[in-house]
Amino acid sequence: MKKRDANKKTVALFSTLSFPIPAVCGGGVETLITNLIDVNEELNQVRFLVSSKYNKTACKKNYHNSDIYYFKNGILLSPVGLFLYIRWRYYRLRFKKSSQRNTTPMDFITYQYRYIAKREKVDVIVLENPYRLEKFAALKDIVSEENIYYHLHWTESGTGSGNIIDRQVIPNSISISEYVKNKWIKDNPQFGKNYVVYNCVDVERFSARVKNRDEEREKLGFTKQDFVVLFCGRFMPEKGVDKLLDAFEIIHSKKEGRIKLLLIGSANYSSPKSTSFSDNVIFQAKQMDNVVYLGYIPNEIIHLYYGISDALSVPSVWEEGAGLVAIEGMAAGLPLIITQSGGMVEYVTDDCAVKLPINDELPKSLANAIVDLSKNPERKNEMGKAGRKRAERFTKKNYYKDFLKIIYDKK
Repeated sequence: MKKRDANKKTVALFSTLSFPIPAVCGGGVETLITNLIDVNEELNQVRFLVSSKYNKTACKKNYHNSDIYYFKNGILLSPVGLFLYIRWRYYRLRFKKSSQRNTTPMDFITYQYRYIAKREKVDVIVLENPYRLEKFAALKDIVSEENIYYHLHWTESGTGSGNIIDRQVIPNSISISEYVKNKWIKDNPQFGKNYVVYNCVDVERFSARVKNRDEEREKLGFTKQDFVVLFCGRFMPEKGVDKLLDAFEIIHSKKEGRIKLLLIGSANYSSPKSTSFSDNVIFQAKQMDNVVYLGYIPNEIIHLYYGISDALSVPSVWEEGAGLVAIEGMAAGLPLIITQSGGMVEYVTDDCAVKLPINDELPKSLANAIVDLSKNPERKNEMGKAGRKRAERFTKKNYYKDFLKIIYDKK
């Protein structure tokens, strides 16, 4: 435990332990947390305590102004973590017949979080979209209710977000868009403070020009004349990747041979696990002459593929909380072809994005928008310039400052 600076607040960022931090295996939430602690190394305004899934590569990164607690199989990697696990198992076995004392793995993780918060004398706790939020009510024993925030990265209508959560458990929220904030307030009309902090990306990295761009495109089978549309994301029905593939079937039928799709992603970031949906997407992509499928690409080099593309499509068919991909595309100077989805539309402007309605005609609409943009290079360039300018709103430093404004000012 590092010596505490009385002039700086200690802020605990408790994750779902889905992926490691720093975000060496991807993950939107993990990337945002990584951005916070990276900027804090330079500005040093707070001390962050972060919970993370264990990863050998992630552990090699050393932070001076933050401490990361690694968990392996839900157990804190320390002698104390082993002690807590033994005690948890003891109580679980002893009281397993009692509904009041029976515990679950989430109880155990919360128990360890309470240990960290107590030991470190935490001032503020931010729960990064945990499942079964009611288990975290016990954290009120550590800090006052007004200093616990639920960081909303999506709404309960999304996949994997669980049931509607009672705000009486954790009343305060930080949302990634006005859409998410308003949905939260509507579904949970209780007390509490509600803020919006827009997501961020490493704008400088994504805006950098790719050296030998034509040569890099050629390695993937693209020519200098090809119009390359990028999709980068998870292969799940909500993301609309199947609609985009259908759009490229239409484009092929129109004999627009120079329009190609660069397909990057997987079922769940770096995880090797697949789903029947992702398997079908990959199978379809491999059968198509105008699609190049690359699979998952690590965060540290993903910007290179934005740099060799001509446009970005984000064809989500559910209400996105916001996402990071659209910001990355704007930072890279790519014109966007997106859907009118949730909070994503708050991040873009009409000058840099074509926004399509979500309906049964989406594949046809995508195909028409892509073909039209490919035939109008002047419009493409103007949209790209507007996107770069818009992306400056979503830098890592702006995100850090907006986040800390809530922690310190509470306005």
